[in-house]
Amino acid sequence: MSSDLFSGGDAAHRFETLYTSPKVVARRKRALEILALRTGEHALDIGFGPGFFTSEIAETVGQNGRVDGIDSSTSMLALAAERCASYPWVSLRLGEATTLPFPDASFDVALASNVYGYVRDIGAALHELSRVLRPGGRALVMDFEWDSLVWHASDSARMNSIISAWKGKFDDPYFARTLRPRLHHEGFLQEHVESIAMFSTEIDPYVQGVTSLIGAAVTGSNGVTQKEVDAWVADLSRLAAHDEYFFSLNQYLFLVRKPG
Repeated sequence: MSSDLFSGGDAAHRFETLYTSPKVVARRKRALEILALRTGEHALDIGFGPGFFTSEIAETVGQNGRVDGIDSSTSMLALAAERCASYPWVSLRLGEATTLPFPDASFDVALASNVYGYVRDIGAALHELSRVLRPGGRALVMDFEWDSLVWHASDSARMNSIISAWKGKFDDPYFARTLRPRLHHEGFLQEHVESIAMFSTEIDPYVQGVTSLIGAAVTGSNGVTQKEVDAWVADLSRLAAHDEYFFSLNQYLFLVRKPG
């Protein structure tokens, strides 16, 4: 997985702040509705990040269930462990999506939210997902498609340079468009597909968080300087002040089931 985006406490806390924004809270709620967790289920959270999904899954499956999670970031593990401390049926560990440290057919349900775009070997990761699910088990895979991004800026060349540097942080920033056939190749049966537009015409907490995250990540990458990032942020603020702000990014959700 790409590690520089998640290294250090500052990056982890930026993600944590972003995940508390109302848009992301609503997105998690919708994802959990689609996943339709049941009391007593054994669930896997692949790439748990700050642990928001993990804690909400734990709340739903209850103490008669179990939640395991893996993530490759020690900073994320620290945040998630604190968030899930009141759920003794949650177990979190460091690990990679391509080598899940669990026996075959261990889980009733799995979630991978904004994870596989950072994974170099997608085929291996999806094979592992299938391996650890029980026959009849289901999985929800969610990811953004960065070519769906529409973000108005006065200086389009500068915007393109910054977004190009941001895409370079992913192993595959276009993963979502190939997800359906990849899942089919692993034998999964499609049950539901849906897109969620993260759309805003003002600088709300979500787009503010995305701006902060991208700005910090791209500074010094692909020739992007701090001066350029500062000018980009100032331009977005000016557009918002003149009621000219526009941001839209699509996330795609695929609910699949392992035959059984």
